[in-house]
Amino acid sequence: LLALAPAGLVDPHTAAALTGCSVETAHTTLDDFAAHGLLHSVGSSVPQYRVPGCLHRELLRLADDHERPAELQLARARMLERTVRLLQSCRAITETDSPEARQKVLALPRPLRFATPRAAADWLRLRRPALLAAARLAVSDGELDTLARRLMSQLVRAMVAHFGTRAAASDLYDIHNLVLDVAERRELPRERAAALLNLGDLDARTGRTTEALARYRAALDAGREANDPYATGRAMESVGAAHLELGDYDRAADWFGRALAERLARDERPEAARLYGR
Repeated sequence: LLALAPAGLVDPHTAAALTGCSVETAHTTLDDFAAHGLLHSVGSSVPQYRVPGCLHRELLRLADDHERPAELQLARARMLERTVRLLQSCRAITETDSPEARQKVLALPRPLRFATPRAAADWLRLRRPALLAAARLAVSDGELDTLARRLMSQLVRAMVAHFGTRAAASDLYDIHNLVLDVAERRELPRERAAALLNLGDLDARTGRTTEALARYRAALDAGREANDPYATGRAMESVGAAHLELGDYDRAADWFGRALAERLARDERPEAARLYGR
């Protein structure tokens, strides 16, 4: 089952989830495998091992020969669920001022908790390749879309909490594209609008204003399809901002006016006041 580890990288949590054993047992077994050359230990502060490339194909063959497809899918689902919970814990440890967040952390089983925000950030940084690979595999599977959406949501929130939007922009772009893939496959216009807005924001921050404008227009269409007033208003305002950045002041004023009308119709006074300022 170690052949199912994303990017060939396995840690005690991944192994425990795949096989259904405790984290301690998984850690001991992984150390034994590494001692016999069946795994390569990745030197880091977090226990992590790499499946040798020469064994990966053989392990996949053995898994296909000896495990039923339903069992393999269940193992993948357990692994993704464990990853989601670790990401929730990783993000929650940063909310040190929130009593609710502290209670959520304390409610987690001890193996899923991080001692400090620094420990959580180190784990996230070291497990980044495996986490991104897990998201890609979950989306490509096609049968685990609910878990895939939860995983990507928590991965985005954890990365933003620890690294910030600017530092994590490249990874966030890839993740939001995966979210868009799932939303289009499952015909989820609300999620499609959210993904397009996030991608547009990332394009806008990196100077790709024309690309951002196209994303925002597509998000507006998706928001209208979903009858989502937040996405619709947000997309209108973003279309206006993109035109403003491109120097098309007449179109910018037109779109800001449309967004303002939406805000006033819903009695959203603070947002309307901000739009008046633009």
